[in-house]
Amino acid sequence: MKIHQMLHGYNQGHNLITSSKKLEIEDMDVIKRLSDWTGHIPNDDEGYLTMYPLPSNSDLYIVAKTWYASEMNRPGCVWTHSLVIDLSDLASEFNFNDLLNYFVRPNGNNFAYYSRVIDYEPKKNEQYNNPYNLQYSDVVFFYGVLCQLFTPTVARIEHSASYYVQLCMSIMQFLPIGFIKQATLCTGVLNERRYENKTFMLQLVEHRGKKISDIPHSDQKTFMNQHGGLSYICNAISQNASDTANSLRLFSQDIQSSTQRLNAVGLFLYALDRAISGKNEIKFSTLFDYIIKSFPHDEDGYFIKSVLCGKNVSNLFDSELNVLTFLATEYELNIDERIIDEYHRRVKSLKKDEYIEYISSLSDADELNSLGKEELINAAHALSSDDLTMLVENHWTVFYSIATLSPSVLYQDFWLNTSSTQFCKIFEIYKSNKSYQFADWYKLYKRLLTERVAIPENIFSCIASNIDNAESLYLDYINNQENCAINRAPDIYTCLLYTSDAADD
Repeated sequence: MKIHQMLHGYNQGHNLITSSKKLEIEDMDVIKRLSDWTGHIPNDDEGYLTMYPLPSNSDLYIVAKTWYASEMNRPGCVWTHSLVIDLSDLASEFNFNDLLNYFVRPNGNNFAYYSRVIDYEPKKNEQYNNPYNLQYSDVVFFYGVLCQLFTPTVARIEHSASYYVQLCMSIMQFLPIGFIKQATLCTGVLNERRYENKTFMLQLVEHRGKKISDIPHSDQKTFMNQHGGLSYICNAISQNASDTANSLRLFSQDIQSSTQRLNAVGLFLYALDRAISGKNEIKFSTLFDYIIKSFPHDEDGYFIKSVLCGKNVSNLFDSELNVLTFLATEYELNIDERIIDEYHRRVKSLKKDEYIEYISSLSDADELNSLGKEELINAAHALSSDDLTMLVENHWTVFYSIATLSPSVLYQDFWLNTSSTQFCKIFEIYKSNKSYQFADWYKLYKRLLTERVAIPENIFSCIASNIDNAESLYLDYINNQENCAINRAPDIYTCLLYTSDAADD
């Protein structure tokens, strides 16, 4: 990942001194204006941060640090070192805290460093210890403002400049990309700062504005109750839980810049955290229902739905059979093809008794989605004749559902040994198939005659084509049965055949 940089300072007025990248004129004008002095002089020359997107391309985001240039003869001069971050090209392990290592205050007239492109390398296997002990109330306030829960805010400076630098970097690390693209903040101002005719979302001043420390505890509690997912994220920021930050970035496409969706993802991560620690408090179906309500459209929440439906996650919240049944019966799921393939592998890996139980649950369902229907069709090929016979005897509704969705299973002859009632119902399914095949036409014909079932003409045509003595069998049936039923198709066929023979004689 490449990070471009530029340096502004006094050069016949406040101007660009050097940079590693040429930007659009409107972007350069904004950077020049926002890199100028805000009127704030940090104690001990620590500097203050200004952060904002560029107007011509919201994927480009500026993180700038400004120092008061007290060494200059002209009062009001500053040095501003700006880093240009391409949000569309963030390294998977990118951490805003790393940027603190790249900020350099100019010393003398050697500006070569600021003309170079930075090859960003994340710190490997290193936790960012929080030397400032970020206060939870500050985290909640900053995060709430940047998540648009509050109007643009001016707050009182109550800590050192370096504390706010650390706080801002930590907050940004836990913001999804959509929120970063519109975040505007400055940690040291005297007069109001504006961006594209809008007030900065968050500004810190010395002598006015409300103190964050004065916010009543009851207000924080209300925030936590109303936004439980955001509260979980704020706790993660305070504890520097990097896994949560990485997860939020992974879900950025689902969240975009919606506070409601961010809160939903936060609650999902909370539930996942509890389940992993063995303190599961929620069922898979309940959690999925919540996610569906938060991402109601098929195209919404694609990634989070797929993650939740994966085996490793879903089994943390419920048994495999319950999860698979839910996936096949609830909603028409818009999830990753890899998760759908995994679903089919999960079904295939079930033991025989588990598989029968699973298929039974599908047949009892009020409604099946495409996954459920496909699985019942697959069952026709996965089960042997003995399995199907067992279903007929012990799980009739299951068998009936399979045969209805996949009539080809009736091409086998196992169902000829069923009871009269079952045989007649199965034959009704067979008739509706329109593609007539059968393992033993002779046995089927005998059973149809014995049960006195009316044989449709198209089926009898198949019978007559596949056995040699259909007419003889029919005459024997009539002659030997006291209560035989005349079957129209074989009756006509036999009469025509014998009439033709007589005419030949």
